[in-house]
Amino acid sequence: MKSIVQSSKITKPTGKKQSTIIIYGEKWCPFCRNAKSLAKKMTKQFKFIRGKSGLELKMLLKSQNIPKTIPQIVVDGKHIGGFTNLQSLYMKSNK
Repeated sequence: MKSIVQSSKITKPTGKKQSTIIIYGEKWCPFCRNAKSLAKKMTKQFKFIRGKSGLELKMLLKSQNIPKTIPQIVVDGKHIGGFTNLQSLYMKSNK
């Protein structure tokens, strides 16, 4: 199934590729805020999209078997889950 989110990678001066991260969430959600803060540490290529009712999120939820909770996070066009999944990805990449 083709992803609804197309992303491109950019290269840091060190040659290490950065991921593109999209976070679907709300300002009032503590896990969404934590995910946004962590994404800022991981890459300059991130987008925070507010609203559980956004069209992109609805399409994402329809296209895949994804929980209807927030935040929902997409990395390089692939849905990874919520904040704890992003946190695990961050820990793995910093080993």
